[in-house]
Amino acid sequence: MANPKSVKTKPSAGMQRLAADAEKAAARAELAKQEVRAARASLKKARKSLKAAKKAAKQARKKVAAQAAIEKAAKPKAVGARRSSSTSVTPERSKRARGAAPKRKPAGKPQQSAADVARSVIKRLAVTKRADRGAGRGEAAAKKAAAPASESAAPPSDTPGAGTPPAGGTPVGAT
Repeated sequence: MANPKSVKTKPSAGMQRLAADAEKAAARAELAKQEVRAARASLKKARKSLKAAKKAAKQARKKVAAQAAIEKAAKPKAVGARRSSSTSVTPERSKRARGAAPKRKPAGKPQQSAADVARSVIKRLAVTKRADRGAGRGEAAAKKAAAPASESAAPPSDTPGAGTPPAGGTPVGAT
């Protein structure tokens, strides 16, 4: 008797169809892979051409800007009188770019501290209240109430050395 494994049998029709379908699918997959590779190569070429076009456009813009600057510099300025033909015309140099100029402080009074501003506002409000109260008594009373508001008549307790703490917090002389 022959061994069943050693005997070659013909595959069935269904198996043959499945094998043919598998070969067709493998061929289609290989074709799709080649199409993808071709698409990637064309995309790479397109990117390169886009980059080259951008570079050319940038160079063209630079040339246009340079030409415009030359034409602007060559244009004669109408000052009023024409130059005589005997004078030599030298081309103007373009001014070099400079950084922003440093801001200068005004030459007036130095800026007041916040504490000084607050004191002056409080004094002004106190003078206004006194003037409002004295308005019923007459002009002499209002003038008398407004007179102590001058800076020379300030009470000694408002000065920083008189025991009141400066804006920092601790009294002067305390350690």
